[in-house]
Amino acid sequence: MSEEEPAWVQRKGFTAVTEMELEMFSEIAENNSAWNIDSPAHLRYLDRLCWVWENQLKVLRYLRRQTMLDLYHGGFTKAEAGKFINLKRTRAHELIEQASEERLQRQTPF
Repeated sequence: MSEEEPAWVQRKGFTAVTEMELEMFSEIAENNSAWNIDSPAHLRYLDRLCWVWENQLKVLRYLRRQTMLDLYHGGFTKAEAGKFINLKRTRAHELIEQASEERLQRQTPF
């Protein structure tokens, strides 16, 4: 975050992107490219976008697992923590176990 840009501006931008319809997102990704759609450079642009968003998705999944672990330590069962986001009991157990291991090993997604 730069000093000129207040935190609320970043939060508002993040919210706008996360709530955006997929069609609009696709259109913006296509129109934001400085390259001709038929050029190999446009493909590289899209590949770069994929790489960035995949890394951001890794961070979000890590945060989700850690939050589930915090709920579990806060008194919810593993299954209850998973029900908040419509996960089956087995998958909730797997994610919380993975989060426990990450926390023990002090792993971060960064």
